[in-house]
Amino acid sequence: MVYSYTMITIKRRREINLKSWHKNYQKNKKSKFEYIRKWRKSLDGFKFEMYRNIKRRLVRNPAYKHRKLSFSKESFFVFLKGSNYGKIHTEWVKSNYKYKMTPSVDRINNQGNYSIDNIQIITVIENNKKKRK
Repeated sequence: MVYSYTMITIKRRREINLKSWHKNYQKNKKSKFEYIRKWRKSLDGFKFEMYRNIKRRLVRNPAYKHRKLSFSKESFFVFLKGSNYGKIHTEWVKSNYKYKMTPSVDRINNQGNYSIDNIQIITVIENNKKKRK
């Protein structure tokens, strides 16, 4: 097949446009990922992460298969407003997001289900110390 000059230039333009589009896509993808990563550490974003992690644990971890979740996302958020979550989250941010200072959902009675009256918010280090007793 014989290509004319205009067909070759059109193909090259498409290749150039595709390369520039791909660069922009990668750049925006990276900035979008950074935005999501920052949001997940924010006060509101981390609430969603904690609720999502509880649900995942109940579904994916065989040790938790018989446990039940007896509250909705909205009631969990209301519980967090009345708890010390804000204070613990602020200390976590001040510590430059050290893992030991991360807010954690703890079941007061480990044999019980996840219910509003059976959970408390503590740091990861406190939760780990509690497990060892």
